[in-house]
Amino acid sequence: MRVAIQNPNLALDQSRNFNGYDFEFLRQFKPIIYVPDLRGVPRRYKALLQLGWKPQEIRFAVGPRQLNHMADVLVCFAGTPYDLRNKPPRDFHGLKVFHVMDYVFRAEESHQILADSGVQYVMGYTDHGKYCPFFQKYYPSFCGKVISVPFGYGARFENKLPYADRTPKVIALGSVNPVDDPAVPDRAMLKEYIDFYANVRWTHQWRRILAENEENLANIMDSQLPHFPETKNPDYDAVAMMNQYRMFANDEGLMEFPPARTFEGTAAGCVMVSSDHASYGDYGFLDGVNCVMHRRHDLSDFQEKVRYYIDHPDKLAQISQNSTEMVRTRYSHPQIASDLHEHLRELWGASTTS
Repeated sequence: MRVAIQNPNLALDQSRNFNGYDFEFLRQFKPIIYVPDLRGVPRRYKALLQLGWKPQEIRFAVGPRQLNHMADVLVCFAGTPYDLRNKPPRDFHGLKVFHVMDYVFRAEESHQILADSGVQYVMGYTDHGKYCPFFQKYYPSFCGKVISVPFGYGARFENKLPYADRTPKVIALGSVNPVDDPAVPDRAMLKEYIDFYANVRWTHQWRRILAENEENLANIMDSQLPHFPETKNPDYDAVAMMNQYRMFANDEGLMEFPPARTFEGTAAGCVMVSSDHASYGDYGFLDGVNCVMHRRHDLSDFQEKVRYYIDHPDKLAQISQNSTEMVRTRYSHPQIASDLHEHLRELWGASTTS
């Protein structure tokens, strides 16, 4: 199987890349680099050399005709297919697999481009066609054709502090974005999303509920959540927080996928406290075994579950051990890249025999 990558991430510093499996895919498999024309070649060639590629490992396919001769599969991790750099080449006849990333932006246009360009499968943070009503409406061609690719965790998320030495509380972190997000300067980018969720205020409803109840939850939860009009809080170190506390609160949000913290926090030894949304189970999380789950958006159940495990530290410590072992085995960025490559091989094999 000959794989090509369109518009790859070639940044030298990958330490903050929460989708770092894309870089690991490049590092492990040295795929062909697809560029629509020669203008992109010199800059990318230099970047690949800086990343440690040998000259003989660097191969470019320039334009669809050359791509057809050189590659069987074309992958793009970048999302935003309306950006010309990420637009799938219609005239490539192999298997096309493109990541939809945060697919709420220019949704109708994005779907149309992907479908018209002959993309056969899309990658997503979970099976969006199974869980997300917005995706089901605006990406109908790809329901049943989503490859679930978890965020995973980067190397900086180390498990440093012994569990017994951590603060016996939940820490609440992350963005709290409204659906009609003022941080997005082009309002047209979110038109479909705003219209679809016209009666919903918050993309991160659960984090908003926790932020509004910080005082009531102070005996079991500390918070670094922003307060509107602020939507993000940059004033903490996520790795330090995940090592300081025994548990963290998670939120799958309106798009209904396990966010990056799912894997980053657990890799650092912090126990995930999440809703019982089925997408977590798809990645192997089981209530009372390797995480703590409560009924979705149910504050009383959240309080009851957290209080129980604060009062039973031995049980919580075992959950921490189980979750850390699972995540560090399955969801490092190198492992995700390897698993994805094997999945692509299976899809390509099926496409050549059908």
